Amino acid sequence: MNEQLQPSPLLRWLVAAISFASAAIQLSKGFLRFEWVGWLCFGLYFLVGFPQRNSAKQRFGRTRSIATIVLLIVVVVAFGRDLYFLWRS
Repeated sequence: MNEQLQPSPLLRWLVAAISFASAAIQLSKGFLRFEWVGWLCFGLYFLVGFPQRNSAKQRFGRTRSIATIVLLIVVVVAFGRDLYFLWRS
């Protein structure tokens, strides 16, 4: 990833913290409603998905790339599910 396109570390932690807080709020409403899964995976993606600034030249390992792709797929499916239930009600 280009050095100019990387978000600042503070922004990464802030977005992750907001995502985790939203997941905790959704989790308190009900565990089996699964609205919290998308927010949790979104926060994890911001912590795991972006390389560190000082190690930007290192490429992702295979395991990290697979985990990042799985997190993004879960986020898209979870938010799509939430939008469907919002539209249906």
